[in-house]
Amino acid sequence: MLRNLFFILNILPLVFLTTVSELKKDELKIEIIAPETAERGKEITIELAFTRGQVKGFAKYTEDIPRGVEVEPGELGNATFTYDANQLKIIWLNIPDEDNFKVSYKLKFSEDAPESIDLSGKFSYLENNEKKSYHPVKKSIVIGTAGELAKKAAETAKKNEVIPASASVTRSIVESKGDIHTIRVSVSKKGIEGFSKIEEIVSMGAKVTALESQNAVFSSIKNKVKFIWMSVPTEETFSITYQIDLSTCSNKDPKTFKGQFSYLDNNVSKQVDILFGDEKVLANNTPPMDEPKLKAPEEEELEIEDIPTEEPVEELAVVVVPEILEEPVKKEDATVEAEPVKKEEPVVEPTPEPESIVVPTQEPPKEATKEAEPIVVPEPIIIKEEKAAEPVVVKKEKKAPTEPILAKKQVVSPDLDVAKGVNYRVQIAAGKNVVDAQYFSSRHQWTQNFAIENHEGWVKYTTGSYAEYKAARDSREGINAGGHKFMGPFVTAYNDGSRITVQEALMITKQKWYK
Repeated sequence: MLRNLFFILNILPLVFLTTVSELKKDELKIEIIAPETAERGKEITIELAFTRGQVKGFAKYTEDIPRGVEVEPGELGNATFTYDANQLKIIWLNIPDEDNFKVSYKLKFSEDAPESIDLSGKFSYLENNEKKSYHPVKKSIVIGTAGELAKKAAETAKKNEVIPASASVTRSIVESKGDIHTIRVSVSKKGIEGFSKIEEIVSMGAKVTALESQNAVFSSIKNKVKFIWMSVPTEETFSITYQIDLSTCSNKDPKTFKGQFSYLDNNVSKQVDILFGDEKVLANNTPPMDEPKLKAPEEEELEIEDIPTEEPVEELAVVVVPEILEEPVKKEDATVEAEPVKKEEPVVEPTPEPESIVVPTQEPPKEATKEAEPIVVPEPIIIKEEKAAEPVVVKKEKKAPTEPILAKKQVVSPDLDVAKGVNYRVQIAAGKNVVDAQYFSSRHQWTQNFAIENHEGWVKYTTGSYAEYKAARDSREGINAGGHKFMGPFVTAYNDGSRITVQEALMITKQKWYK
C-alpha cells in the first residue's frame, strides 16, 4: 500500500503540470492587427487572429463602427459578413477546426470620420449550450490627413524624447543686514525627475531659517543645510531661499560657502557644484574657511523622518603622533623631568638612550594635573625608566582633524573590494589612526574581514557587501548579537564605491527600509 501511495505522489505533479499546460495551450485568444494611423480617403485592412481553444460550432464577432467610416468585407473563410446600423457582424455556423486562423475586413475614413477610433469587438460562442463572450485587447487608430499625421508623429516623438539630465546651480546674496544675510540658490535643470537634494556647507554655529523651500524637506544640522525633494519641482528653473545669521561665527563671509545639487540620472546619483553668481562685495573680508570635517556619525543621518538615524559609531582609542602636547606630569619615581621652557622658544625632547621605553599609544591619554605653555614634540614622548615607571600622561590640545595617511582604497580582504552600482555595508568603527586586524581581534574578538577607508577626516572600518538593504540590516543585527562590544554598528551605502546616504540608496534601488 505504501508503495502505491509513493507512486501516486510522484505521478501527481506530472499530471497536474500536463493538465495546466493543456489548458493554457487550448485557451481562447483573439488579437486585433491594425495600423496605428490611417490617412483620410485611403483604405486600411483590419485582421482578426484567432486561437480557437475549445470553441466549436456556432460563433459570432461584432464591432461597432462610428459614422464617417466605410466598411467592406475582407478574407472571411467560411464566415458570413453583414454591416448594418454602424455594426459589423462576422458569423460562423461552424467555426473552423484549425487551432489558429485569421479573418479580415476593410475600413475607409471620410472627412466626417473622427480623429481616432478604438476597436475592441465582442466574440460570442456556446459552451455546453451556455452563451459566453470574449473581448480582445483594444486597438486605437489615429486618423487624419498626411500633414496632420506627420505633425502628430513629430509631437509624439518630441514628447517621448529622452532629454539628457543636466543642471547648473548658482548661489547669490539677496540682502544683507550686518551679519544676517538672505541667500538664494537658483537651479536650472533639464531631464531631471524624482529625488533631488540641495546641500550647503556653511559656517559652524550659523543659525539658518528656510524662507522659500519649494515644498522641500528642510533641515539644518550644525553646519549642513539641506533641502530634499522626493520629487523635484517640474519647472526647468526654480529657486530656494534661506536666511542665515553669522553673528556668532568666526567666519562671516557667505562667499566661502560650498554646496552641491544632487539628482538621479538613470538611477545613478550625480552631483553639481553650486557656484557663487553674485558679484556683490561684503564689508567683511574674512579669509575662506576650510571645508568642515564632520564627525563620522553625522554624515550617516537620514534626511526623512520615517527612516530613523542610525546609532553613532565607536571612536577607536588610538592616539596620533606627533601631537602638540602640554608639559608632562611630574613623577616622583622618574629621573627625567621636563624643564619649563620659554613661550617663544619651543624645546624638542632629546633622543632617548637604548634602555628607554616608548609611551604606549593604544590607551587614551589622561588629562594632565598641571597646565603649562604648549611645546612641540615631533617624536613620540620617551621616558627613561629606572623603576617600573608608568606612562607619561599628556594633555592633547584640540585641533582641526587632518586626513589620516591612508591609500585611497585599502581592503583587508579582496572579497570586500569596491562593488559596481549601489551596495550596502556595515560600519563597525571609526578612528583617527589606522589599526590592524590584531587590534579588532584582541579588543572586540572580531576575526572577520573588513575594509578601511578615509572619509570626512576619519578612518572608517566596514564589513560585508550587500545588494539588498535588508541583508545589510540583518548583518548589523548579527554583529550586535555577537557580543563584539562595538559602539553601535550601522548600515552605510555606496554608489560605484562613493559614499551616499542610505536614504538615497533606497531611492535608487527602490528598496524598502527595515528597522
